[in-house]
Amino acid sequence: MSLEKWERFRSLVAVRILALVAICGMPLLCQATAVAPPDSLSQIIFGVVLDDRNARPIEGAVVAIEALGGAPVDAAGIQTGSDGGFRLSASSGSQYRIMVQKQGFMNLSRVITGARPGTSPVAIDLGELRLIAQCAISGKVIDSGEKPLMGATVQLSRVSLEGLTTTLTAVAMTTANDLGEYRIFGLEPGTYYVSALFQDLADVLGLRQRIAGTNPSDITTEDHAVTYYPGSPDIETARPLRLKPGVALSNLDIPVTTAQSYSVSGLVTSLPTNPPTFMVHLQPLYPGSLGVSRGYTLSPGRAAFNFKSIPPGAYVVRVEFKSGGRLLSARQEIVVGGASVEGLVLDLRAPFSIVGKVSMNGSADLPRNLQISLNAVDRQFRAPIKPQIGGRFQIEDAGPDRYSINVNDESGTIYIKSVALDTETAGITGINILDSNHVLRIEISDKAGRIEGIALDNDQHPIAGGLAILLGPSTQDFRSQAVVINRDGKFSFKSLTPGKYRISCFSDLKVPADATWDVQKSVKEEGQEISVGEGDNRQVSLKAVLADPQ
Repeated sequence: MSLEKWERFRSLVAVRILALVAICGMPLLCQATAVAPPDSLSQIIFGVVLDDRNARPIEGAVVAIEALGGAPVDAAGIQTGSDGGFRLSASSGSQYRIMVQKQGFMNLSRVITGARPGTSPVAIDLGELRLIAQCAISGKVIDSGEKPLMGATVQLSRVSLEGLTTTLTAVAMTTANDLGEYRIFGLEPGTYYVSALFQDLADVLGLRQRIAGTNPSDITTEDHAVTYYPGSPDIETARPLRLKPGVALSNLDIPVTTAQSYSVSGLVTSLPTNPPTFMVHLQPLYPGSLGVSRGYTLSPGRAAFNFKSIPPGAYVVRVEFKSGGRLLSARQEIVVGGASVEGLVLDLRAPFSIVGKVSMNGSADLPRNLQISLNAVDRQFRAPIKPQIGGRFQIEDAGPDRYSINVNDESGTIYIKSVALDTETAGITGINILDSNHVLRIEISDKAGRIEGIALDNDQHPIAGGLAILLGPSTQDFRSQAVVINRDGKFSFKSLTPGKYRISCFSDLKVPADATWDVQKSVKEEGQEISVGEGDNRQVSLKAVLADPQ
């Protein structure tokens, strides 16, 4: 074994032993590991670990220190005493990672700078290290008759403002037990949505049928549908859970609803000669949301597919397989509800090029540091757009998909003025490109608006932390934005498209994931209206309110 490999192996073993000892709750040696030279200078690192809820000391927390920036990696640690205090000695190093762990609390990690090797030892006071208590939720998944639904999927999600579009990101998932019970623990405080879905063979095969009227031939198929706590089929009317540190919410029962379901059928076209066995996939349109996912297998010689029983909702139907060394794919978005979806055509395409042009204020002269990209909505595809002479660009190996455009501009002066596919105007978050016979035209402007503000309490003093939420503009691309208010009560929104906005500040919200649909609704109805023109820098002072008055 080479010296380099041996050093990597020894470092890996040291870190794993540290993690194992910390998990077992055993005290670690206060002295740094023996890999440091005997004559190396040491420094003292000390502090106190407290409960963030009440500033009380936490006894038995594991405090570990790891030297960074070189090999081998030294690691040492200790457990806190009854006063929450700790004191570590470590070999000289320029940077360390401090890790604190205690069951029932969120892990804490912090990088600090120490004395340089060869210099005099120093004492580093870390002060108060506050741990945040974990949260938990529990309840039952039941049917309309309050019978438990064993094996139901329960998903916990948070709001995500990726691309200025409000979607859900899954945080945790579990399965209900034989009593329909579920429990999700180890959660950080914050705002969440919880949803449930039950699917069995009767749902898949469309066997839950009943007579819809007086005519025995009027048969309706009903299946279980995604249900959000406390019993809503629609995320925008669901009740979010605002978890406070150390709180365990129980009895969060979810009565899974049923809804009339419909069939989705169609045909895969442009199949190659002697295609392999492949599968047509039906899945929720938004990747982070819980929903019905089905697969329909097509063997050679077959091109028609039929999903018998799909509950209402927005879906994407796609197919993808390799043939003759080429990746063939097709994709269609559908909305199920009111009637069956028939005659859907999935026309297979090989990867193709997307061509287009970027201009700024009608000119081909673009900023040198402009960063713009084309992103697929429901698959892993992100391609930088690199305009050449005349603003023209070409992206290779794209496929049929719905795309969004993102501009990264640190100056805050650039915004996307318009997007068109050929001559048809498109939104920046929903551009359907199914083949190569199109030209994507993007116009940007360097005259973006900006809003700078300060959030005040009832006594007209700046609040220390919170969340500012901006909705708008009132155009085709209605967007949601949220920024954290700093300790001076200040906040800013930049790269704004001209138009009318609504804005509010909330003192009890902490991160953008707290900007749930109910909060956005209150901003839309009660927020202050503000108009932003090209190049405007608007200044506002807003009274902060509570999102949850209780």
